[in-house]
Amino acid sequence: MIVRQRARVFAPRGDLYVGLPVGHERVCFDTHRIHSPIAVLSYLQDPELLEFSGINDHGEFMRDIAPELLSDCDYGCGLYWFTKH
Repeated sequence: MIVRQRARVFAPRGDLYVGLPVGHERVCFDTHRIHSPIAVLSYLQDPELLEFSGINDHGEFMRDIAPELLSDCDYGCGLYWFTKH
């Protein structure tokens, strides 16, 4: 997965910004996936999540929230900010 590949190559004290479709985890078409916002955290071993923001199904932007708040979305957008120590 792309997120794992990016996390593997970013430098210590670096930042990684990731935007992914989140909600009920599923494959929509061919390789297009909706990720569980919590599962994305398990994709990475080392990086620390500094902030999670997102856009829900109603188009509302929510800054610095718990990833669980977008778990019930059909097609939300999760915005992750990771750092590596």
